[in-house]
Amino acid sequence: MTKDTVILSLWVDGNFNAHQRRKSEERHPRGPNQNRFLIPAKQIEQEFETAGFNVVKYLDFIPHYTMWRVYVLRKK
Repeated sequence: MTKDTVILSLWVDGNFNAHQRRKSEERHPRGPNQNRFLIPAKQIEQEFETAGFNVVKYLDFIPHYTMWRVYVLRKK
């Protein structure tokens, strides 16, 4: 167990699946209570920095294709 490292999985924008999801949501809008959302990678990485974490590494499930990205963060 560690007190300074976090592993986080989320959907990031800027890939093929994100583009497809955006097009789908334009055709079929979801309500405000949707449980999944896309966030631009630059934005979330800036929020990690603001919260006091450095990105040690990130891994994309299938680079440039899927939305899933896993981040390994370490407290500053």
